[in-house]
Amino acid sequence: AQTPVRVTAHNVNLRAMPRLENSEVLGQAQYDERLTAWEIGEEWISITPPPATDFLISKAYVQQPQNTIGATRVNVRAGPSTNHNVVDTLELGAVVEPREEISDWLKIAPPRTARVWIHRDFVDMLTGDNERTASALATQAGITDVHAELRPEDKANIIHRLRENSPTAMVGD
Repeated sequence: AQTPVRVTAHNVNLRAMPRLENSEVLGQAQYDERLTAWEIGEEWISITPPPATDFLISKAYVQQPQNTIGATRVNVRAGPSTNHNVVDTLELGAVVEPREEISDWLKIAPPRTARVWIHRDFVDMLTGDNERTASALATQAGITDVHAELRPEDKANIIHRLRENSPTAMVGD
């Protein structure tokens, strides 16, 4: 399920994998940014990547000029070589949005199925869920600051207030 979260610090690294070791930094989230969480783990939260995040794919598998995947399954990577982490897999015919060529690789916009990881220490949970559900999810994820039973305008007001005091990011609506 999707859960809105808010970033609570400046320049928080977004990683290819839910770990520090051997996990490339794909971008950074900024204070008060709102993000959509898909999976909340003990230390890491899987989120939809911000639109400016770059992913890489081998040019050999992209059909021009349609910018579609021309093989059955193609790995999307965190960097321009097969030594980089796989961050998504695209199927035959999937459309990609190329941004830049790097040798035999293309930088592309985040595919809709792509996910990146942010450490739970840098997010708050804002949700329309009831207090009991929200608290259970937050406890499971190790998130200490939870705002439950919120309407969209309530979330916006909290974000505005938090932004005045410290960097903040938000995932979700």
